[in-house]
Amino acid sequence: MTKFIINQLIIILLCYVVDIVAIIIDLRAGIKKAKQRGEYRSSTGYRRTIEKATKYFNFLIFGLLFDTLQITVCYLLHNQVGSNLPNIPFITILFAIGILIIEVKSVYEKAENKTKQDIQGAAKTAKEVIKIIKEEGLLDNIGTHETNSENNTTEHDI
Repeated sequence: MTKFIINQLIIILLCYVVDIVAIIIDLRAGIKKAKQRGEYRSSTGYRRTIEKATKYFNFLIFGLLFDTLQITVCYLLHNQVGSNLPNIPFITILFAIGILIIEVKSVYEKAENKTKQDIQGAAKTAKEVIKIIKEEGLLDNIGTHETNSENNTTEHDI
C-alpha cells in the first residue's frame, strides 16, 4: 500500500515539476523576445507569468481531485471484487501534458508574430475609436467649429 501511494505521488510530482520547468522556460523566452523587440520589462509581465502559473496549478489541482476520486474507487474495487482497473492519475497527466503543449507553443512563437499581434490590436482599437467618432458626429462638429472660427476671424479682420 505504501509503495502504491509513493508511486502515485511520484507521478503527480513529476507532472508538477515538468510544468514548473516549462513555465520557467517560457518566462526566459518571453524576456528574450522582449529584449529583441526593445520592450521595457516591467513587473506587469512578471505578474502575468505568476497569474498564469496560478491558473495552471489550480487546473492541475482540480485534476488531482478527480484522480484522487478515481484512484480511490479503483483501489476499493480491487480490494472488494478483484478488479484490475489501472490506478494511474490520468487526469493530472492529461492536464500536465496540455499545459506543457501550451508552453512549448508559447516558447516557439516568433517575436515578430507577437509584434504583428500588437499592431493588429492597435489597428483594431484605432478602428473602434474612428467608428465612435463617426457615430457621435465629432468630426462634423470639429469641421463646423473650424469654419465658424475662420469666418469669425475673417469678419473681425474686415
